[in-house]
Amino acid sequence: MLLAQPEGLGRYPPFDWRVAAREHWLAVLGALGAAGLAVLWIVWTILVHDVLPHVLQTRLSAALEREVAFRSVSLSLFGGSPGFFVYDFKLARGRTFKEGVLVAAKEAGIRYKLLPLVFHPTRWQNALRRVELMEPFLALDVATFQAAPAPRARKPAAAGPTAAPRQSSGSALSSVEGQAAPVASALPPLPRTFMTIKGGTFILMRGQETVAEIRKLSADLDLRDVPRIVGHLKFTLAPEAVIAADGYCHLGLRNFSAELEIDRLDLGQLSDIARQIDRSWPVAVGGFLNANVKVQGGFMTFKELVTETAGNGRLRLAGGRVAVQGSPLMSDLEAEGQLDGRRITLDRMGGRVLSGTLQAAGSLNNLGLGALRLAGTLDQVPVAALRALSPALPDTLTGEFSFQFS
Repeated sequence: MLLAQPEGLGRYPPFDWRVAAREHWLAVLGALGAAGLAVLWIVWTILVHDVLPHVLQTRLSAALEREVAFRSVSLSLFGGSPGFFVYDFKLARGRTFKEGVLVAAKEAGIRYKLLPLVFHPTRWQNALRRVELMEPFLALDVATFQAAPAPRARKPAAAGPTAAPRQSSGSALSSVEGQAAPVASALPPLPRTFMTIKGGTFILMRGQETVAEIRKLSADLDLRDVPRIVGHLKFTLAPEAVIAADGYCHLGLRNFSAELEIDRLDLGQLSDIARQIDRSWPVAVGGFLNANVKVQGGFMTFKELVTETAGNGRLRLAGGRVAVQGSPLMSDLEAEGQLDGRRITLDRMGGRVLSGTLQAAGSLNNLGLGALRLAGTLDQVPVAALRALSPALPDTLTGEFSFQFS
């Protein structure tokens, strides 16, 4: 008995030319698309890795009038964080690298938002997300911070008895106090976005000699309100001082305000820098300073940075020393105190003064540059030690003296 064969079993489906043609064209289009993508990738690679670096290097060198070099660049348009990066960037100190390197960075780049950049190219600043600098290097000469000579005052023109002094709306003089108002200087072009710096190095030089070196510089800065910059900064001042700051700096008004944490700041190094910039400073100080303070001040010149800075917080000095015109005055100082404005209140201070033993408390005005007021005792001071301050003392005068003072 034969079983009934199920319907359709053993039959071939009818051939449909329209389906075959559609599949054929889909395969052709797929192959053409893959070939087009391969060509685009090859062209993109050539443009980014060969053409773009050469054009960018030539244009930057011409614009900056200095030799520029870098190893490679990368450009990404898609993904979670598209950006443009330059690797092993270097900028010559002079016309060529024979004069040294002024600025360098292992990696420098910009991360951006692609859609705002495409649809609003004229407002490209709004598309910037962050500027990143990895291991940047900068070398500056001390002369950069020295004040330029003040211009001579011009003789005022004669005026009648009823003449009033003219003052335009943009005058640099305040109509209330008659003092010079801050004038915003020409600022370099800065992107109005966020900036991250990691592992930076900053060197302050005098000719070919290194005066100070800042290492391990890291920062997170908000540049959206340039010339006002807000953020966090931390670095090591060679050899071992660690300084961290949270606050703001205004490059136009040239002032700042920040909360500072300082660990083992070498005052001798700062004193050497100050005397290299201003040779007229007669006092040399030393020791290691620890501080947790809030400070504010201005920096029109280096001298103003010293004379206009004030703050509040706790201070501690270890291994302090003071020399006047090359003659040692104090050594082995240990002190703790409070900073209030530019006045330092010393809760306790001990050490050696003119080889005698000092125990005292008091105050120090003008951030250490003003009058010192102490109350305490000074014991076993050799008379011979006074000759460093008073050479007229007779050689036959010997002995020691001790006294209390206030």
